[in-house]
Amino acid sequence: QNVTTLYGSGTQGISVPANISAAAATFNAPYALTFDNSNRIWVLEKDGNRVRMIDRNAGQVITRAGSLSSGAGNTNATGILAKFNTPRAILIDMLGTILVSDEQNNCIRAISPFQNIGTVQNVGTYAGRNNDIGGFKDTLMAYAEFNMPAGMIKDAAGNIYLADAGNNAIRKISNSRSEERRVGK
Repeated sequence: QNVTTLYGSGTQGISVPANISAAAATFNAPYALTFDNSNRIWVLEKDGNRVRMIDRNAGQVITRAGSLSSGAGNTNATGILAKFNTPRAILIDMLGTILVSDEQNNCIRAISPFQNIGTVQNVGTYAGRNNDIGGFKDTLMAYAEFNMPAGMIKDAAGNIYLADAGNNAIRKISNSRSEERRVGK
């Protein structure tokens, strides 16, 4: 059993181009990753405040949301115009929406499902208030309050379980078809 470096140089880097060859890609504190249904790897850069996709078939690393050059923030927008502030965990829900726990914005952000390389993805707030003031409130997703949300997992029914680090609690976001699930709402 061997350990092999697949992507990145082993030193902190700041690959700025939106698309870069996998061999030349560098990362700025990669923190969490997940696979999509097409076996692409989605990577969160905690200090880079961005979400990148590794398309292993095309041999590219592609910035899909957030931008290293724009710094931290809480802007809901498309693609690299969106801003994150210390993303911590990533998962893909049953509808293909990419969910990111945005620790310093105290919310869960949603990135629209990936269609193809040329399609710009939308980033919106999925759950929580999207601000730098944490809270603790159980209610509908849009009004819930979190404090430094960190790790996330989903169960077979599509419920999401969240480590709400600043509140020392494990929270559940139920998968109810009666709740509106649009990105950017």
